[in-house]
Amino acid sequence: MRVMYLVGGVLGLVCLLEGSVAGAPTASPAKKALQGAEWELQTLGVIDQTMLQGLRAMARRRSVTMAVVGEGGVSRAALAPVLVQGNTLEYRDGASDPSSSTHDTGQLRVILDQTLRLGVQLHVLVYQPPDDYAAVGEALARAGQAADIVVCFHSFWDGEAVAQLAERVRQTSTALFVAPYGEIGEPRTGTSWQAHAAKPGGGGVPNFVTCIPLARSSPGELLRPSTRDAADTETINYVAPSYCANGAGGTCPAAATTAAVSAFIVAASARKPTPADIARLLRDTATVDRAALTSVAEVDDPTVDRLEAAIARLVDPAQNGGQRKLEAAGILSLRGIYRRLVEDSAPIAE
Repeated sequence: MRVMYLVGGVLGLVCLLEGSVAGAPTASPAKKALQGAEWELQTLGVIDQTMLQGLRAMARRRSVTMAVVGEGGVSRAALAPVLVQGNTLEYRDGASDPSSSTHDTGQLRVILDQTLRLGVQLHVLVYQPPDDYAAVGEALARAGQAADIVVCFHSFWDGEAVAQLAERVRQTSTALFVAPYGEIGEPRTGTSWQAHAAKPGGGGVPNFVTCIPLARSSPGELLRPSTRDAADTETINYVAPSYCANGAGGTCPAAATTAAVSAFIVAASARKPTPADIARLLRDTATVDRAALTSVAEVDDPTVDRLEAAIARLVDPAQNGGQRKLEAAGILSLRGIYRRLVEDSAPIAE
């Protein structure tokens, strides 16, 4: 089995989002340079303090269990600053604290940076299977039975045996599985782990999704799939804002954002959502929110125009060898999710 490790960003907590100030001049204020989770939440539509407080209030409904399955392990010590306010970490099935930070540690830090701001209480389970497909499959199955969301970052599992891993996920219907789109590498997509993710036409594993970043480091561009032939079976389910994504192959931070937004949905829904509920809400509320996107320093209207064009190309089968490469025709939107959850929880008028 070949495992590729990508560089993950590790960021500290920074200043809170600012709301609008009464009596401010009518001219648009200078855009502030945002960092980390602050940038990600802003581009997700959390553009003022009022919305942030509304999200935090809604997230109090329930805590969320998230499992991380990977061979590199997770360092509790490195996560100490964000394992606060009820957030916990538990090692499962023989996993232990590595001596230093790892790629998975950095990606989990991105998740916790976001969920902490959103008021989501997260219980993290760490599974660290050995380099063996049977063991990985067992870890995926156990994680899927114990958690609301399972996220796998750095393992590019491929080959005939990977179908067995996908089947274990298919049989585990109680959790949503999230992984980054495998953007680089030889075109072995027919047998890759990500090739088994849910397809717009109904194929694939319905509770398994992949994503690519809207990266701060490349304004106006999506880290799109490399050019591949018609045998490419991977599907991009979502585009997620990522402060840490930093070039070709750097798609893992998109999975961190997608997992964090999914965790909010679990915490904030009036009734606990199924994986299908989460996936549908992520898809149906995705949009190109020009006001949110242009509220950050790196993005202006021409940048948004380029993003819209890139998304349009990915959703058009005629431009992708007859396949729809992107399921959700937009970017994940916490603003849209919040509005939908408010509508769903509102009392029905008699």
